[in-house]
Amino acid sequence: MVRKVLAFTAFMGVLSVSPALYGWVAASSYGPDSTGEVYLGVGLVYAKGVETTPDESERASEPNLKIGYHFVDWFSLQFEFDSFHIDTYMATARIWDRFYSIRPFISVGLGLIDAGDFGTDPCAKVGLGVEYFPYVAYVWGLYDLDYIAYPTLAVGASLHF
Repeated sequence: MVRKVLAFTAFMGVLSVSPALYGWVAASSYGPDSTGEVYLGVGLVYAKGVETTPDESERASEPNLKIGYHFVDWFSLQFEFDSFHIDTYMATARIWDRFYSIRPFISVGLGLIDAGDFGTDPCAKVGLGVEYFPYVAYVWGLYDLDYIAYPTLAVGASLHF
């Protein structure tokens, strides 16, 4: 599975440095002002140490889906869904900046973590990334599921329109 994640990361890296290969995405994503843009994204998330019980943890990689809205050029709010052996539903605020043709961001989110038989509880997430490049984040459960905490590495792409 690690090979698949690395291969997908390399593929996304090629796309990132080759705007001609995805000009329709780049053209809509890097206009002079993103205010009012809706974006849809899909990716692959790799998590290490996802705890399914207080005594058990494992590695996992699963698809990630997101939909977001740019309220202003530098701020967006998005809904994310990750599904490992546990599911997370997260509302995430992203603060963006523009440096030429890349979009670095920081993200902070709150949501729910569904651990099946172990219950559902609030969770939190913080992350750092650049659009179209790998994104790192840390997710942790709150209250009763506070033993669930894991770092993630996500790769993917978003279509802004």
